[in-house]
Amino acid sequence: MRSRRAACYLALFFAPTVLADTIWTETFDSGVGRLDQTRGQGDARFAWDAGDQAIDGTFIRYPHASPSVDQRFALLDDGPFNVDEAVLGFSAVVTPLSGDGGGSPANANIAFINSASPGWEYLSVRFRAEENRISIGIQGGGGGVGSVPFTYGTTYFVDAVLDGPNELFEVNVYQGVDATGTFLGSMTKSPINMPVIDALGFTNPMTASTEKQFHARIDEISFTVPEPATAVLASVALLALIRRRSN
Repeated sequence: MRSRRAACYLALFFAPTVLADTIWTETFDSGVGRLDQTRGQGDARFAWDAGDQAIDGTFIRYPHASPSVDQRFALLDDGPFNVDEAVLGFSAVVTPLSGDGGGSPANANIAFINSASPGWEYLSVRFRAEENRISIGIQGGGGGVGSVPFTYGTTYFVDAVLDGPNELFEVNVYQGVDATGTFLGSMTKSPINMPVIDALGFTNPMTASTEKQFHARIDEISFTVPEPATAVLASVALLALIRRRSN
């Protein structure tokens, strides 16, 4: 019992402090920049707003009768990556603006994407309108452990780490534009039922009985590689926390 309790304390201590090297950051100051690839109506749904110098994201959850996938993304250098082996990360500055709840609610997904799939394979930080909560979304693999409430009109910094060798996806959430803001909480997912990723961007969720919309502003997105030592420490602690919660 003492060892489990210590592991939980380690998890809480290390979760907000995983260090990462930034490979690139897109601030959308003068256009869509690196995120120049689209699927479906991705060019219209995730359009550059010159006034805000950001992406104006309209995430559509389509009716079952007319399923569609809208995505805007950047292909990652040196990809594709095997999820079981990759140690990668991303962060984003997101301001949720409005969303339709009820039934199958609208979601906004900031995600690692498999661009070669029909569009349903992604590993995401999900803003969910039904409960106004930020959580993990893995298409075909269910959600994760934990969530963080959000307020429309408030800006959040989300920091995600994929630790493939330890079958762990971790997301930390801060209020503000970076990790110096107020730490709000963490969430995890293990194992990850997804084979390959090769892109990073925005995607709408699966279909619903009626069309739903989620509107958000994305001011910045970064592709990162966690430092191995801190990734391992966080993985060990968080896996212990997951086992603790499941018992």
